[in-house]
Amino acid sequence: MRTISRTIRPIVIYFFVYFVFYSFIAVSINHFTYPTQGVNDDEFFAQLVSGEFTGRSESFTHISPASPQWSFGFVLTKFYLFSSTISWYYLILLLTVLISITYMTIMISKNFKLITPERIFIIILSILFLLWFVPAPTYTSTAFISSLAGIFGFVAGIKNKLSNNYYLLSSFLLTWGMSIRTESFYATCLFFVPIILLVLLLSRKDKKVNFKKVLIILALPLMVYSSNLIMDNEIFSQSGWKEYKIFNESRYAIQDNEAERVIAENPMDFGWTNSEYRLFDSYNFISIESFSGDKLKSIYETYETKSNLTTEVNFKDLSKRWRTYFLPFYSVIYSTFFIILFFVIFFLMQKDKNMTLKFIVASLTSLLFNSVLVIAITIFLRLPERIVFPISFFFPVTIILIASILRIENHTNAIDTKRYILKFSTLVIYISLLWPSINHLYSLKINPAYTSFWGEQKQFFRETAQDKIIVGNASQFKSIWSNPYSRKDQQSNLTIYPLGWYTFSPYWIQRGRLLGIKDIAIGKELLDNSNLLWVSDDIIVKDVIDLISKQNSIDVEFKKLNSKAFDYGEYNIYSIVKKR
Repeated sequence: MRTISRTIRPIVIYFFVYFVFYSFIAVSINHFTYPTQGVNDDEFFAQLVSGEFTGRSESFTHISPASPQWSFGFVLTKFYLFSSTISWYYLILLLTVLISITYMTIMISKNFKLITPERIFIIILSILFLLWFVPAPTYTSTAFISSLAGIFGFVAGIKNKLSNNYYLLSSFLLTWGMSIRTESFYATCLFFVPIILLVLLLSRKDKKVNFKKVLIILALPLMVYSSNLIMDNEIFSQSGWKEYKIFNESRYAIQDNEAERVIAENPMDFGWTNSEYRLFDSYNFISIESFSGDKLKSIYETYETKSNLTTEVNFKDLSKRWRTYFLPFYSVIYSTFFIILFFVIFFLMQKDKNMTLKFIVASLTSLLFNSVLVIAITIFLRLPERIVFPISFFFPVTIILIASILRIENHTNAIDTKRYILKFSTLVIYISLLWPSINHLYSLKINPAYTSFWGEQKQFFRETAQDKIIVGNASQFKSIWSNPYSRKDQQSNLTIYPLGWYTFSPYWIQRGRLLGIKDIAIGKELLDNSNLLWVSDDIIVKDVIDLISKQNSIDVEFKKLNSKAFDYGEYNIYSIVKKR
């Protein structure tokens, strides 16, 4: 017992040192930039667990395939019991990231005291991750980094034959990453399959011991996963949730994926008018007739039938999507080759040709596997920045992990001037290679106009709709441009009924009831209830008018009550009325 305690104590000390270091970096980034919420999805979940959305804290957050699991919501709601004025949601996400990158920095090398080449690269990449994450935190990116930290711990534990105690935090980080977003957890595990296979292959002599380690690290994730499944089955067996599940799973399969790009070419072939498609594309689900679960399911099934007739890939579109999403982070991906070159030279200087060959083969195999995986993701799945950056980040990290697995560490603590010069030179060169991405990320978040605009927009809404209910796509209400770490009553004195992927959910319906809205067909409510005002631009409101007119067989028009423009966006307030 004393031996274990003595072994763990240095880790705890260095863990604390690195945690304080990264916390200082995070606070500095927060100070020198203007943080905003990453996406309005996070704002919805924050409102859900805090009780702001439905009037009470909701622990069941897994209402969409991409949503946090029940276990995440359950934990978060307990913090809000302690204090409802603290922005726990975003602080917990930040704390998760800080713990994860600290753990990765510690576990990359068995010798916690040395600044090894692998540790230098991880520290630089971790600071880059903070520069991206702190100004715009999201649950998706948090799940990626937490899952990655869990894999780090597993790989280091197998390679260095660590005791069972070392696997506990790894198991927790994997479980927490899975709870935050299961898709991110799966993607991370898949991305690092070559690394996991490599470390198991190299330690195959200890396969019985390794099997026990695998059981230890998987025990907690499996138990929590089972609990989440039980809760899912219980909730979605209830009336209301059952219908919403059909809607959201069908919507999720279409929206921002290959299916939507195909449907957009000719919506009428799939049972939609052009107006209905544009409203769907902009998340303005104002009609149960046009956007019910059965309707979306039918449209997706039609797409599947038609897509079976052709497997043609539009490479021009693929190239355009790749450039659009990955171009800002090319330097992160390309830095992978510098790391490969560095360790090839490093192994050759040690006169270990066999190790050099193993490293080259393992690195190229991993790069090929992950490149194919990324191409498949680019073709078939959505690619918002909160996914693109972690994927770009994974490329150099895989090579660093391969080098750490293969390298036999020198435990000497003797001061070697040449080594320090080499490490410093490596640090400078690597930062210079990453500079385009560093500059891009920093320059995005030093414009105070975005954070100040929410205050202007609030005043704009109050002038026209102080005692009204304003309805529209959630992303238009720029409360997401407020500081996520210190938010307090950001929507005070405003009554907002947002539309989004959670439209038609029992939570959304409950919010409507709190506001006195009875009909879930919000388009009809806009016509009948003079207390409701619509927010969008002129293009969208014309589609709204078109759909309401056709489905109610009456002539409808809109009256523009007020307008505000910002950053090429138009925010207009309309009343929807019958034509006289």
